[in-house]
Formats: sequence, structure tokens, C-alpha cells
Amino acid sequence: MKLIYDAPTKQAAKAALEDFKNNWNHKYPYAIKSWEDNWEALTVFLSSL
Repeated sequence: MKLIYDAPTKQAAKAALEDFKNNWNHKYPYAIKSWEDNWEALTVFLSSL
């Protein structure tokens, strides 16, 4: 998750989320779904970049 928060752009954050999903969706499907469903609200901090 740190790679998402530390991403330099929103596109990089989305790629980090996809990587996280590929590695951990089997264990944390509800958390990943929540991130995807609330992507705009959760990444508002990246708008200032």
C-alpha cells in the first residue's frame, strides 16, 4: 500500500494498486474492492501533484 501513497502520479498509484491486487487479491479481496470503489476519494491527495 505504501507504493500507492508514495506514487508520484495518479497513474503510478493506479499501477501500484494493480500490482497489489495481482499479489494479494486472494487474501484481501474486500479491501481491494473498497480501494477500487472509492478510488477518486482515496487519491484526492494526488491531485495536487
